[in-house]
Formats: sequence, C-alpha cells, structure tokens
Amino acid sequence: MVGPEGYTDGKMSLAGAFPDELAEALQADADERGVDVDVALSGYDRRLLGAELSAGRPVLVSCVVLLPRKPGSPGLSGGSPKTA
Repeated sequence: MVGPEGYTDGKMSLAGAFPDELAEALQADADERGVDVDVALSGYDRRLLGAELSAGRPVLVSCVVLLPRKPGSPGLSGGSPKTA
C-alpha cells in the first residue's frame, strides 16, 4: 500500500538487519559465547553516543528508511494506472 507521502508501508534497513533484530542476535551471540555484555537500543541521541564512545564502549548506529513508491504506482493523485 502507498501512503499519501509517496512511500510504501514497508521499510528497509540500510544495515541489512532491523535494529531490534540485530540487537537480539548480538545479545544471543554474546550469551552463547559467555561474553558479559548488555546490548540495548536507543533512539539517536548525540550526547549518549558521545558518552558511550568516550567510555570506550562499541556503538552500532543503524538506520531504517521508508521505501519510495514506484513511479506510476496507484495510491497518489496522478499515479493511478490507466485503464482501458
């Protein structure tokens, strides 16, 4: 389905995995290997990012983007397919 802004309802991760799935997999891998680590998700916060980096903790920044509709897709004015 295409939303009014010209984007589909679907989303895509630029890192190849959605942040929550990636965090879960990293935590599971650490637990399996006996590595004492806490993997957590946070919205982007420049101060938090700086604090984590200053403390020497690894940080993974991920991004999820909206998928644009294909030109001519139904759902937007002027974008409906022509019928015979």
